[in-house]
Amino acid sequence: MSDIRLDLFDRRFDDLVEIGRARIPNLAPGWTDHNLHDPGITLMELLAWTAEAQIFALSRLRKDERIAYAAMLGIMQRGPRAATGDLWPIPGAAPPPGQVLSADTPITVTHREAPTFWPRAPILLAPARIDAVRSLRADGSIIDHSKSNLLDGAVFQPFGEGGETLAISLSCAGASHLFEGAPAGGDAQLAIGVQIPGPAPAEAPPTRLRITLVTPQRRQELKLAWDGTAGFAHSGVLLLEARPDAPIHACTLEIVAPGGFAHAPRIQCVGLNVVPLIQSTAVQNEQHVGDGLPDQVFRCEEPGFEYQAGSAPPLTVVSGDGAQWSLRQSLDTSGPDDHHLMFDPAAATLVFGNGVNGRVPGLDEILLLGYRASAGAAGNLPRRQQWKVRGLTFYFGGNPDPVTGGEDAPGMDELRRAARRSVRNERALVSADDLVAAALALSDLELVRALVIGPGQRGACVQPQGDVLTLVAMRARSDDPAATESALWLRAVRARLAPRLPLGTRLRVVAPRYLPLRLKVRLLAAPMQDPAMVVQAAKTLLAQRLALTAPTPAAVWPFGAPLTATSVAAWLSRLPGVQRVAGCELLAGTSDTPVARATPPALSGLLLLDLDGSDIQAQRAGSAR
Repeated sequence: MSDIRLDLFDRRFDDLVEIGRARIPNLAPGWTDHNLHDPGITLMELLAWTAEAQIFALSRLRKDERIAYAAMLGIMQRGPRAATGDLWPIPGAAPPPGQVLSADTPITVTHREAPTFWPRAPILLAPARIDAVRSLRADGSIIDHSKSNLLDGAVFQPFGEGGETLAISLSCAGASHLFEGAPAGGDAQLAIGVQIPGPAPAEAPPTRLRITLVTPQRRQELKLAWDGTAGFAHSGVLLLEARPDAPIHACTLEIVAPGGFAHAPRIQCVGLNVVPLIQSTAVQNEQHVGDGLPDQVFRCEEPGFEYQAGSAPPLTVVSGDGAQWSLRQSLDTSGPDDHHLMFDPAAATLVFGNGVNGRVPGLDEILLLGYRASAGAAGNLPRRQQWKVRGLTFYFGGNPDPVTGGEDAPGMDELRRAARRSVRNERALVSADDLVAAALALSDLELVRALVIGPGQRGACVQPQGDVLTLVAMRARSDDPAATESALWLRAVRARLAPRLPLGTRLRVVAPRYLPLRLKVRLLAAPMQDPAMVVQAAKTLLAQRLALTAPTPAAVWPFGAPLTATSVAAWLSRLPGVQRVAGCELLAGTSDTPVARATPPALSGLLLLDLDGSDIQAQRAGSAR
């Protein structure tokens, strides 16, 4: 029988020396002495000897050593992951009577084979409807998004860039009230669904939300039990703790982010009584019976045991008399009466003691197991499926977004590929070019330009102290330039990049320092040219020349680059339709005094052209005075 194991030890000392000697003429043409007495050849032999030893060791790694090396990259064995999604009511459906949808309510898909889903938590189906969705601005103005919230595919931005409040008005019909049917202990949760277009962004610190229930009589802050949107970063459900202390027939839920948003969310729809689904099954009191023999082995009956290597397996084992069993890596130090067992999460098997090391489950002794299991990738489903909820027939419609997140337990080959991807994509950011490239890859944060200023460089926005790298990060332009690079956005950029820096390197992320710039230009149009068209062409040229963002880096105005009135006049003089530049003045900052040269405040500074505030005029030749 042939050995199918991969042999990595396929290079020996002599092979490595010859490979190195063959590359000398191309890499170092001036090196002509390739004999054994040459110090360079001696150094090459030393490197070949070290490489041979490393290749041999790599080829002989044990499985546990490979697992340990993978863990250093954050790649660890795990069980399957459960698929998740959101089940929305039928649009325009009448509110249901107040009741609680318990966490053990089975929810299944009709017309196709799929595993069973469950509510993530006990959900209070409130007998209410949404009357209005509005934005409350700091200046007291109100923007109504109610019509956009009803249109399929329409998108609105309730929070803008200034941290406005999202107000959702609810009302109940007849004598019903909001928390009708909720238990007094507050176990059930009010569910607010949020649908956000586009894919979920890469992992980032979630935005903290504060939700206040407002009635004419009082304001009460509601506890956010679970935020499935990660602070409106993606579609999901907000679960609010429902504690009925008085009937509420009409109210407003005010949602605000106290620290602001790194990226103002765009919302497609807000709904009530949206059920967050999870395919994971909670197995409780799974019964096994001991036979009194040493080294008993039990296997979890439900396939798809969920676990994550590096953390304690979520398994509980209890004897019929209430005694708790605890997990151990080994039973070598366990006594004959210790309720200890070993557990292999990958095989979902339990191994008990032999009566000397670890207690033996007695004959007919009942053991009750508790754990979670899921079907992995089999739970992933496309959008707009039809669902059946036990006890409810006509209220729920479907899932507007796909049910995703289900993954099977990876094998060794998958873990090996993940380790290679991690080494290639998540490598340390050693050079300034590495840091800039990683910053520009943060597309979900809309980062479009970056510049690294290291210790000792002139013109840094913030004076470097010690070994601190300053990253100047620029965000895609918005209607409000002053709010483009907010402090929260800069912190989000740093949180994504700092873990990839070499140990001991500190990172500061700052915004560019903008210098407002206005122009005062007088042009003489060539004969047969429309002055209005010349002015428009001049504005287009200036916007292109002084652009802050462009498809290619070469087309943008550089960081820290000054601008002179002579340069602007030279650009405009070559513009078709311009006979002569009669005058050109630069107005930098808020001053109305012309300057010959506009210089950004630092190496990281940028000129911010204000075309609306500029005065650009053109006259026909011969009409100028």
